[in-house]
Amino acid sequence: MYQRSRIVKTVFHIVVLIMLGAFLGGCPSFWNTVQAPKESNADDLYQRAEQEYKNGQFTAAVESYEQLKSGHPEFKKMPTVCVKIGDGLYAAKDYDRAISRYMQFLELYPTNRFVPRVKYYIGLSYFSQIKKTDLDNALIKRAEQCFAELAADPKGGDWAKKAEEKQRDCKRMLAEKEFDKANTYYKMGNYAAARVAAKRVLEEYPDLGFDDQAKGIVDRVKAE
Repeated sequence: MYQRSRIVKTVFHIVVLIMLGAFLGGCPSFWNTVQAPKESNADDLYQRAEQEYKNGQFTAAVESYEQLKSGHPEFKKMPTVCVKIGDGLYAAKDYDRAISRYMQFLELYPTNRFVPRVKYYIGLSYFSQIKKTDLDNALIKRAEQCFAELAADPKGGDWAKKAEEKQRDCKRMLAEKEFDKANTYYKMGNYAAARVAAKRVLEEYPDLGFDDQAKGIVDRVKAE
């Protein structure tokens, strides 16, 4: 009885080994997954992502770049890949995620040549979300701060010059909103608030096209 049990176990083990060998032998993809070098298709994946981006398929391009970043972290063009992820999200108007990816880039590559460009696009990502109907100035101020910091960076190059122009655009928006506030207060008869807002235009946002109008409100308030 004992000997028969041993024979059954031996036969069972042999059958299991035969089945396992047949399965592994008939699934080349299994071996490819285990044995294929990680860098074997990095260049192909990069070229695919580049072509998708060129074709305006920004969401697909971001997915390909992300796949390349996670699957091939030692890829030779990884700084460019990280920038392109942010660019793809920006082009797809996914501004919050673009800001997040750009910030990650700055943490990973703080001395890279792309840093001024990335800082500019962080500001631009805030700027692109601004709506004239917004009562809150938070986005304008965030964008203005980003552009101001880059504009003051001696290593910013041409990107610093572009940032200076966008910073002025932000200030003009803030001046316009402040003037609209002063004008609204004046029409409501709240002359004290109108005067405060008008003086803020003159003191904080001078030479942006609203000086004469703001002075007019201040003068009219004095005459009331």
